[in-house]
Amino acid sequence: MIHYRLLDASGAPVSDTIYRSIERARRARVCPVHIVAFRSRSEARALSSVRLGVSDYEGSPAPRVLTAQDVADFIAAHELAKSSFHPKYPPSHASARRALEQRFSARLFGFIGGASVDCGQLMSVSCKWVRYSCPVWINGRPSNIKGLTKYS
Repeated sequence: MIHYRLLDASGAPVSDTIYRSIERARRARVCPVHIVAFRSRSEARALSSVRLGVSDYEGSPAPRVLTAQDVADFIAAHELAKSSFHPKYPPSHASARRALEQRFSARLFGFIGGASVDCGQLMSVSCKWVRYSCPVWINGRPSNIKGLTKYS
């Protein structure tokens, strides 16, 4: 189960309280404090380095425990996105361009094994170009899809 703590800018805990829900942590948050997610209560107590920074606004996704199938689906969607379009020839209709952007926008945000994973598929389609990127962060460090494959 994922637990949350409030940390200041230097990474020191603001209080000894460990929250089990992101809503409670967001309500208890004051301005210069960051919400950080941990895989378990013991890791939150020990301030483990395997952590995820959580956005403090209500619409942001909450981290979750990921499965190998989640990672495999994300990698398959990435491979499909890389092979399914030509960057110089986007769809001619605006609705088709928006549908392509929507189809290839995914986020993998949570914990798997002994790692924290934050990655997303970002596609931008204009009248002239198709831009696609897939930034991957594992344990707070930049990585790539090949680094993510060992968790699938």
